[in-house]
Amino acid sequence: MLPMSILLLGCVFAVMLFTVIYDIRYKDIFLISPLLVWVFAILYHLVNNVGLWGLLDASVSGLFLFVLGLLLYITNATGLGDVFLFWSLGFLVGKLELSILLLVFTMICFIPFLVVYVVWYWKKQGYDITLNGFLRQIPVKDLREGMVLSQSKLWDGLKKEDIEILREAHDPDYQIWIREGIPFTPALLCGLIWLFLIL
Repeated sequence: MLPMSILLLGCVFAVMLFTVIYDIRYKDIFLISPLLVWVFAILYHLVNNVGLWGLLDASVSGLFLFVLGLLLYITNATGLGDVFLFWSLGFLVGKLELSILLLVFTMICFIPFLVVYVVWYWKKQGYDITLNGFLRQIPVKDLREGMVLSQSKLWDGLKKEDIEILREAHDPDYQIWIREGIPFTPALLCGLIWLFLIL
């Protein structure tokens, strides 16, 4: 592998690491992260002289994971940031069969995270575990941007104006149900590392 290729992959993994930390901390993904991964992926493919057909393969690979991520988003299983991250990582791996492999590795890596969150963290924090996600009540005064109301049909976080409306409509200590999920980015990063280790 060319030194420039290694440098670009290092940049991708750095962006992914930052995204994982941010996602765990705030349960959200900066939409700049998928864009940066995509830009580094284009440069990676150009450095490796994949040509027009290689870029077309990468586009198909990215589209496959994008559609899959969109289906997960529509079924309320993931957020919009994850959808675009799927797309950019699919473009990075460059081939449909590698996208499928990345998906398999990611799902395998997700299992331990699921166990940890359900058995240890969420139970310890007193969340109600339902098919609609992990639910808990918080005072309206503690609402932050990006939090998701339990009745939201899609995984769309609250905006500043939404919070202001809720605070005007209720007392500061009024309890409201919010929904939180398991950050998916750690499993994505582990799956990506696993994939590149076997290539």
